[in-house]
Order: sequence, then C-alpha cells, then structure tokens
Amino acid sequence: MTNNIFIEESYYEGELLTKRNSFHENSDKPIKVEVFKYDQFENVIEDSTYFVVMDMTATQYYKYSLDNNNNWVTQVKKENNGSLVVTEREIEYFE
Repeated sequence: MTNNIFIEESYYEGELLTKRNSFHENSDKPIKVEVFKYDQFENVIEDSTYFVVMDMTATQYYKYSLDNNNNWVTQVKKENNGSLVVTEREIEYFE
C-alpha cells in the first residue's frame, strides 16, 4: 500500500484564503487549484476548484440571508451539478 503525501500552498489577502494549490510530495506542478471569492462581509460567494489531471473545474456559488448584525443565518450553496444545499444557523447574542 502506498501513502500519498500532499503539500498545500495557500495565499491570503489579509485573513481571507484566496487561493490554495495542492501538490503531490515530489512534484512542482499542482494537481488541484482552488480559488475563493468573498462578499463585503467576508462570506465565501464563489469557490472554484480546478482539477489539473482531469482538466475540469467545479464551481460552487453561495448566497446568504443576513441578520441585523450582518452575520449569515441562511446559506444557499449551488453545487457544480446544479443541486442546492441550504444551511441555516441560529446566532444568539448577549448584551
């Protein structure tokens, strides 16, 4: 059985991850490249992953419903195949 070791190279703008490359241990060419885009509230709105070997890109899009403090309470993720995944969360604030 062989163990695959992967190396990741990450790029940030401030604290936001904008790009991540994944490599096999002994290669200088990425096997996967992920690119992230954000809205003004630092929520991911687009996540594109390019799979080099398959020459294929999978992109997920996100939309949010925000509460009065601009935190998302509903996230709708549209998968590359068109399916939707809805995530809801409840945030309790203390004064």
